Amino acid sequence: MGVDSDPEGQQTSVMSLRAGLALSGMTDEQLWFSYVGVGGTLRQRSLVAALNGELVMSAHEHNVVAQALNDHFTERGQNHPVAYSGELDLGLESEARGSE
Repeated sequence: MGVDSDPEGQQTSVMSLRAGLALSGMTDEQLWFSYVGVGGTLRQRSLVAALNGELVMSAHEHNVVAQALNDHFTERGQNHPVAYSGELDLGLESEARGSE
């Protein structure tokens, strides 16, 4: 199940990316340039709308934004704190345990 498959996953995705953006100190424009540099295809307005939860972002697009943010951190000798879509806690682990 990807971040784009349910509203709760989408909210988790947005919160993760917004937290990474805040930690980075990057502007929306700086993030957009980095995002395009690693293969992102959304226009700047669409990216900002997605980061504000106004536009549904696919798991792939989440990962591209996360890569752009994590590249920013690693270029500065820091860890890569932004989770990729497969690493987000969407409550699936607890659901799987409940069905055992």
